Amino acid sequence: MSPPSSSRPTTYVLIPGAGGAAWYWHRVAPPLMRARDEAIAIDLPGDDANTSLSDYADFVVRAIGKRSNVTLVAQSLGGLLLRWFARAQRFDALFS
Repeated sequence: MSPPSSSRPTTYVLIPGAGGAAWYWHRVAPPLMRARDEAIAIDLPGDDANTSLSDYADFVVRAIGKRSNVTLVAQSLGGLLLRWFARAQRFDALFS
């Protein structure tokens, strides 16, 4: 949930593992939204053996769009993406 000092909502981008579905986050997203934050649970492709880490990162970048005050939350392979983003962009927080 957003820190008490924040006056604007946090956008939580919820990243599953390889081929994971947004549904994995069905218990996490509702409490975030009740706290007046935004929760974006994304699907990652899993049916193409040629999908690279860069391709997965592109899915996340498209989900973020032009939003600011973004926190990435990931599990399994999604956690590898956090290292990618930690180098490429600045985020308020990264959780794996």
